[in-house]
Amino acid sequence: MTTLHRGHVPKRDLQLESMFATVVGMTTTAAIYCRQSLDRTGQGLAVARQLTACRKLVKANGWKVGEVFTDNDTSATKGVPRIGFDALLKSNPDAIVVWHIDRLVRLTKDLERVIELGVNVYAVSAGHLNLSNPAGRAVARTVTAWATYEGEQKALRQKASNDQRAESGRPHCGRRPFGYTSTYEVDETEAGEVRIAVDSLLAGGSIRGIVSSMGKRGVRTTAGNPWRPTEMRRLLANPRYAGLRVHRGEVVGRAAWPAIIDDDTHNALCAILGDPARHKAGPPRRTLLSGLARCGTCGAPVYGVTENRGKTYYCQTRRHVARRAEDIDELVVGVIIERLSRQDAAALLSRNGERDRAKLLRDDERGLRGRLDGLAEAFAVGDIDQNQLRAGSRRLRARLELVSTELTSLARSPILTGLLTGDVATAWDALDLDSQRAVVETLIDVVIASPGRGARRFDPKTITIAWKSA
Repeated sequence: MTTLHRGHVPKRDLQLESMFATVVGMTTTAAIYCRQSLDRTGQGLAVARQLTACRKLVKANGWKVGEVFTDNDTSATKGVPRIGFDALLKSNPDAIVVWHIDRLVRLTKDLERVIELGVNVYAVSAGHLNLSNPAGRAVARTVTAWATYEGEQKALRQKASNDQRAESGRPHCGRRPFGYTSTYEVDETEAGEVRIAVDSLLAGGSIRGIVSSMGKRGVRTTAGNPWRPTEMRRLLANPRYAGLRVHRGEVVGRAAWPAIIDDDTHNALCAILGDPARHKAGPPRRTLLSGLARCGTCGAPVYGVTENRGKTYYCQTRRHVARRAEDIDELVVGVIIERLSRQDAAALLSRNGERDRAKLLRDDERGLRGRLDGLAEAFAVGDIDQNQLRAGSRRLRARLELVSTELTSLARSPILTGLLTGDVATAWDALDLDSQRAVVETLIDVVIASPGRGARRFDPKTITIAWKSA
């Protein structure tokens, strides 16, 4: 008796393969691939619908469903990695079933990768691509070439439409931004969250702290997902919220929608987020005084360490100070709350001319940026040479860095004012750790001394607290 091998069938004409399967009692196993370019809801509903239709096609042909591969919210033309598509090709399937051919390939280079597999592709709504012979492959390449042409034409039309929308200040088409309705009216609930995040950052808080606070309140993105630090940073830096229209990465004018924050606030946010020191901060602090307090013996910074017995403050040398953090934090917080609860507490927070100074600095910042742009234009038309451009840019950028640093410092005061608007203890507890640390850094210097050999009880006299403002 002659044994039939699968390799005797031309690879892989599915009609012959079905006959072969009938002879030897085999069942074709079909891999299913589903893709959606843009998922506005984040729920993958279109992918789920495609999968249901593909399963029906597999069942109708008497095949067996093999592995299922998906790429949700993923374009097939923008060059982004398609994890599901790559996994499909590596799986070496008997056949591929898709809802439509353009869900699988829209570029010729991707089609060639499928052709190399030697398998046939079946689509629910577009028939069968027979890749086992030259004529079928030619048809497939033609279909894909027209799909590529159509995509490029669509991109040109969309570009022209986007340019026109930008010129008129209208919003870009896409997912509804947080803080606005789908018609770009202010959503007061979400806009309130935007202002809370803005105030927190201006007050010295961190992106991580803002995200953590939002998570505790159950605030989600417009896609229904928890906020992540990268998303929050983009929101706080986005000119959209100051009513500015951005196109191709540049502000092109006033927007047609209402602003949630003013221009000065937006500039202050950009100064803080652009501060190089923020990118050198390292891992998040987990104790109130870590890096802020100093050792009473050597003057080195004191750092908080989490151990089995709890949180402990050590000096940098780990020789002079090893103190239980909870006792020291309780003392420091108690002193701050008591002092800010007095009637004359506002005197601690007064900085003469601070608001006027901030306005002057922002005006200076805008002027410096304008002069930098002017230098670039002068170089472009040949009025200055490259050496003059470099020298002028170096001077202006040095001045701009000083202005940004001072703006960042001035931006820390709103949180102090917020502590005086009600019950100080309650307001303090509502702050995240980064904001509490900003208050400590602004108001006091803390020195932690050794309690002496063999001391077991906490002695407040070993903690020196000096106020920076009188």
